[in-house]
Amino acid sequence: MPRFPSPSSTVAGSTTEGRRAASEAGAGDKPKRIAAPSRSVPRLFVGFVSWGMLVIVCVIIWFRSSDASSPLSIAIAGITAFAAFPLMIGVVGSFVSRGRTLRLSAGLVASVFFFTTTPLDAIVGCRPASSASIQEGQPRNGELTILTANVLYSAGGAEALATMIAESNADVVALQEMTPAIFAALVDNPVLADYVYKDNAGSDAPFFTATLAKLPIPPRESASPDRRVTTTVVPISDRNPIGQQFTITALHLDAPLTSSNTIRWKQQLGSLAQMEKDKPAILVGDFNASEDHRPFRALLASGWEDVHEEKGCGFDATFPSSNRFPVALMRIDHILVTDHFEVISVNVVAPANGSDHNAVLARVRLSAEG
Repeated sequence: MPRFPSPSSTVAGSTTEGRRAASEAGAGDKPKRIAAPSRSVPRLFVGFVSWGMLVIVCVIIWFRSSDASSPLSIAIAGITAFAAFPLMIGVVGSFVSRGRTLRLSAGLVASVFFFTTTPLDAIVGCRPASSASIQEGQPRNGELTILTANVLYSAGGAEALATMIAESNADVVALQEMTPAIFAALVDNPVLADYVYKDNAGSDAPFFTATLAKLPIPPRESASPDRRVTTTVVPISDRNPIGQQFTITALHLDAPLTSSNTIRWKQQLGSLAQMEKDKPAILVGDFNASEDHRPFRALLASGWEDVHEEKGCGFDATFPSSNRFPVALMRIDHILVTDHFEVISVNVVAPANGSDHNAVLARVRLSAEG
């Protein structure tokens, strides 16, 4: 007889299989667990670096707005222009890392930086690059040409310096860090015969600020109280191109490299701000200060106008020159005028005598209101 499974075993087997099938079916119905999205390690690193770059920019902007109380703060403020590089890294990195807060922060820092530091007025008036050198030219009626140069004790010799001055065709020349020997050589150099006024501030110091001019100016009656700051009154004459008396102050302010020098530097800038400006006047020389230094901005706010702001080109840095460093870092050599003058042109010129400063050459004339 054939053997048939018992009803109990059939029910038990079907029950077991049913449970197994139900279990498998239930497992298949459960939703799979999805891993939470995570930022990759490279993006986290880029975000970290970007935050660091933005912090650096903020620190530099803070020092720029400070009162320049220490040599360190002055040095950091002086390189504000170069904060554009970490800023660029921070902005680009904020988009790579895809952090919303980081992108908003980068945009805010960039806005503050460009609003407070970029010389938009100078960029608008940018001159052709080909004109950024000393070129000999004929005097122009009604125009005054001014040259300032820190000659570093005339590192390249008197002959190269005399040639640069002659080729500039400047009416007035201010020379900082001049030595007695180099000054004597300039006085005797025939290429400078047109410069009838050669003033060493009556100083026999190892170095001083000198003034040369093609204009007939009475000789100094006594030594200047400060061998590094000298004021010359240019009288009306047939050789005075602007036809009006004006004063020109040639100067070399203290370098704020120590605490005591920093105090004197701020006092000197404050004194210049107090000078009378109701008549045509010019300040020219090595200020050891740039527009990124708050005391110098206060000087400009007192009524002096930087010729670079009117006809300059970008940052036009003057120190250190290419003789000493691949890239000039800051513009600390200036020509400032009262509002009696209209600025025609300004050029930053590579030194011909091996100095660590670029020279500045500007042409001005009396404005219609002057």
